[in-house]
Amino acid sequence: MRIVKNALPSGQSYALKPSILEDALTAGAVQTETLLYQWRPGWLESKVLFRAHFYPAGRYFKNQDELLTITSHAVPASARASAKAFIEGAVIPEFIKWILELEALPIGSTIRREKQSFERKWTAPPDEEA
Repeated sequence: MRIVKNALPSGQSYALKPSILEDALTAGAVQTETLLYQWRPGWLESKVLFRAHFYPAGRYFKNQDELLTITSHAVPASARASAKAFIEGAVIPEFIKWILELEALPIGSTIRREKQSFERKWTAPPDEEA
């Protein structure tokens, strides 16, 4: 798994620890090459905490095999614990199930030949919002 990560200003934190995701991908025997983006902007406006896109061969980079891109946004540091619990307890298990079902399809299937997306939104509890 490759990681592209933004530095964060004071008061923000990433809820997703890359090693937790990497361990889940390994435990699930996920075969698709994975690229993790950890970005500072985005969550506050969209509430999308975790987004994954599956790209068929050649769709993301011309000579690329199948590729999985995952974007995890930063949250207010005060909300990190609850966002982390949500990602680790609900999102990652659902995501691993989703990608394994996709990988189980024949390469030539209509679903696997097209870009596929997985997205989970999260709202910070009122006492944890920035």
